[in-house]
Amino acid sequence: MSHVSARWVPRLLTVEEKDVRVRESRTFVRKVGRDPSYLSRIITTDETWVHYFEPDSKQASMVWKHADSPPPKKAKAVKSMGKTVRRNHMHALRKKRPDMAAQIENVVLHQDNAPSHTATNTQLDIEVLGLQQAILPPYSPDLAPLDFPQLKTFLRGTRFNDRTEISHAIQTFNRTLDRDWFMNVYENWARSHNKCIAHQAEYFEKA
Repeated sequence: MSHVSARWVPRLLTVEEKDVRVRESRTFVRKVGRDPSYLSRIITTDETWVHYFEPDSKQASMVWKHADSPPPKKAKAVKSMGKTVRRNHMHALRKKRPDMAAQIENVVLHQDNAPSHTATNTQLDIEVLGLQQAILPPYSPDLAPLDFPQLKTFLRGTRFNDRTEISHAIQTFNRTLDRDWFMNVYENWARSHNKCIAHQAEYFEKA
């Protein structure tokens, strides 16, 4: 089932934008083909909105929908900005991939094109760290490796009082994802770049 068509209206790409999609996909495929360790050296991040309460159904969501009711509160994942990149990424890297933390020049960072990720101070911090970057072409959610439908399903129906409770619930969910799950995500990601090339940069549905 595609999450691209269900949640996002495809953009009418210009010739230049299509050229960028194909060029970056060819670069990605070439690097994977030349270096068997390339995928394993990539660390990727993403973010999503998380409600303090996600109703199980439309019927449940109608509980708060009357004239004077405010919309449900949201808690957004912390963005990677400036020194946050250095502090958060390096802490996670040392904890989860100590072998890579010792050879930071071999680490490949992949992020989307959110303003916080493309900001000058963020890019300077990445340069200071010595990280390589895997480029996500603009307007290309079909070439992003991660999505959050399973997380949203896991959290649905639970009411949270604060961000700490949300954080603990997300950590619980993350522990359900084993190595095979992540390997499948990365393998599908590589296939997505091949699809982009085969479709001549036109959008396609994710597997």
